[in-house]
Amino acid sequence: MRHGKYFTAYSNLASVSVTKGASVARGQSIGTVGADEETGGGSSILS
Repeated sequence: MRHGKYFTAYSNLASVSVTKGASVARGQSIGTVGADEETGGGSSILS
């Protein structure tokens, strides 16, 4: 996801609720979290 000149990458999403190029609002859901094989749940966020 692009935030001006910054990017955030989301991993382990079970589903994605937005499409490439779409504008999103603060607080809007962009997807649902899937299971992580190593920890059994959660997601990783890199920014």
